[in-house]
Amino acid sequence: MKRKVLSFILAVAVTAALITGCGSQNSDTSDNSVEVSEEEKTETELSSAGAVFDEETENTETVQAEEVSVAVSYDVSDLAPYSSATSGRLSVIQTLYEYLAYYDSASETGLSGILMKECERLDNYTMRVTIYDYIYDSAGNHLTANDVAFSFNTWAEKGNSVKCKLLESCTVVDDYTVDIKLNTDSVGDIENMMCGLVPIVTQAAYESSDDGMIEHVVSTSPYIVEDYVQGSTLTVVKNDNYWQTDESLISPYSYANADKIVFHIVTEASQVSTNLETNVVDIAANMSSTEVSRFEGSEEYNVFAIAGTNFNWITFNCSEGGMFYNNPDFRKAICYAIDANGIVEGAFNGGAKVSKAYGNPECVDFNPEWNEEEYYEYDVEKAKELLESSGADTSQTIRIMYPSTAVNKSMAQIIQSYLLEIGLNCELLGYESALYQTYKTEPGEWDIILDAVQSVDYVTSLASKLQISGSTPTVCLVEDEKLQELVELVQTNAGHTEENIDAYMDYVKDQCYVYALCQENIYHVTENSVNGIVTNFKGWLLPGCATYTGDFTR
Repeated sequence: MKRKVLSFILAVAVTAALITGCGSQNSDTSDNSVEVSEEEKTETELSSAGAVFDEETENTETVQAEEVSVAVSYDVSDLAPYSSATSGRLSVIQTLYEYLAYYDSASETGLSGILMKECERLDNYTMRVTIYDYIYDSAGNHLTANDVAFSFNTWAEKGNSVKCKLLESCTVVDDYTVDIKLNTDSVGDIENMMCGLVPIVTQAAYESSDDGMIEHVVSTSPYIVEDYVQGSTLTVVKNDNYWQTDESLISPYSYANADKIVFHIVTEASQVSTNLETNVVDIAANMSSTEVSRFEGSEEYNVFAIAGTNFNWITFNCSEGGMFYNNPDFRKAICYAIDANGIVEGAFNGGAKVSKAYGNPECVDFNPEWNEEEYYEYDVEKAKELLESSGADTSQTIRIMYPSTAVNKSMAQIIQSYLLEIGLNCELLGYESALYQTYKTEPGEWDIILDAVQSVDYVTSLASKLQISGSTPTVCLVEDEKLQELVELVQTNAGHTEENIDAYMDYVKDQCYVYALCQENIYHVTENSVNGIVTNFKGWLLPGCATYTGDFTR
């Protein structure tokens, strides 16, 4: 029986529609590629829009599903637009609300519109955004620039995101245009607010809500909340009067391919699998890697594996007096001694993708050429040569520190075995989260750190990890003036150029301050009659955008 695991690129939309981009640019969906084995090439096919479908059902009839049942693995808590972000809320919020835009690597600006018709960057601090003039929410309220400003300013006043303090103002220019102004010249912060932080609602609907939309949502979404039982189910139904009637302009996150969606909140991992096997649900979103093995190879299910938003990496103690201080050859020797593919197989059972740079390949500013460059490919002989040229004291025991989880422990043990091959002894130090976070900034506590970091929008967002900020050191504890110049430059809008980003990435790699290992997969498992799915840039599944074949029933 064949292995049916369908992999696809995370960040780009799944649709063949043309979407209006920032600056009134019309852009085709991007031509993405994904590395697959020869065996997998016969089982999956990448569409021009970035989706992978089961080859056996790709060309079969697709239908409008009457009802779809979905298991989500986290408690949703409440449905209000501006509450604190939790995994449960993030798993459903893009079904409940719409944003101004979404990330699109095919667009010149990295943005395409949902509610936004066009946008223009006025300066390093300000974005001018124009919305469509015919947007209405599910209660019939006309959405205008006043509502966009209300949404942004209410979000900032609530203060439930660390980014809230960056918004200086959102002011109305005319009936359908606003200026969003930040108090910082930092790359991606306005875009992040537009694409994933600030859901847009009408002021009339929000102020008429008796609970701040905690349970009763009124929005521009193609779905309307029918019922919400906290901790149990969330039911939404298709909005037959959805505002965007021009199909060529519907965003990839705003399709309604199911008339009704019932989200079942199932926080016990084993119960998610059981619910799928017993037909309680048709789709299991964000299934654990342990449970997903029950469905691989089955003809009855499709397992969609996407590169996750977190990637695993190591960094070195480069503080003065530290083992790796002023010794890039020693650091490189460590990297060449580690087989990232071996970690993928050993720690993740093949459920991860080897990294090629200090950033997520799905980020809009990721340079695809980095994937073709040499990135410390496993080479024991080269590792030994560099170790000898480094002059390092190989009698020292290297302390590898990591947050205490089963996966991290497994990775650390594998790294320990690889380093032993080149004559280096390691001590493994796993700590619970609070203690780990404390020790990270204390040079006397570790030599190598093993950690994971999230990267979802811009690769340069990770530059802050390599920046000295007040009393906070870099993750590798290094003091390097050139590094500081580069990381500060690429984090500004003026300095965020391809040339500067390449120079920054080249320097980080040449000095070997960090070594990215792999990205763990996110898994979504469906009945085999669901032959394609869509996720947003953070990997959350949108069941209304999935494709259902004629065999689908509930």
